Amino acid sequence: MKLSLKLLVLMAILAVVVIWANFEKFSIYFITGYDEGAARTYMYYTSFEMLGDYFPFGSGFGTFGTDASGRYYSPLYYKYGLNFIYGCRPDDYQTDHSFFMDTFFPVVIGQFGIIGTLLFIKFWMKRLKEASLVQLQKYKLFMIAFVYMGIESIASSSFLGAPSVGMMMTMGLCLNIKIKNYAEGKYNSSGLQRREVP
Repeated sequence: MKLSLKLLVLMAILAVVVIWANFEKFSIYFITGYDEGAARTYMYYTSFEMLGDYFPFGSGFGTFGTDASGRYYSPLYYKYGLNFIYGCRPDDYQTDHSFFMDTFFPVVIGQFGIIGTLLFIKFWMKRLKEASLVQLQKYKLFMIAFVYMGIESIASSSFLGAPSVGMMMTMGLCLNIKIKNYAEGKYNSSGLQRREVP
């Protein structure tokens, strides 16, 4: 599958249609949510502030947007004023309106900084490159799972929870080109290449 002008135009049209159909949620998450005090929006804005404040490695594990950051209430919530935001207050942990683990991308950006974010992007770019080498059916299945995880992670901690297990396994199986070689006897059950016995 090669990128062409026709494919890029179709992808742009699809993106516009998706944003138009979901503009209300898109607006709340990224535009008007900041003025309305929406926790998700504040998590995104704060994570980008943290890129500069904790350059280049981020604030560290369990300090922002995770269960641990809510359980032990990270000082970063006070530092960035999130302790006044509904869903991010100290008493909001483990309630029906808790937003501590509500998004995924702010976790990567805030906790791991520019280095972690670039490594995350590089990891997925490598997976996309590997996907271009498999059969078309596997490529399509991989892309469906990849796009689903990307969209789901905008307003959910998909990569950190149960929803990711099935999707990640699906993507892993699509990229496992050793399955065919194992069936042909070139690899053993642990995935290591068999040695030729003289």
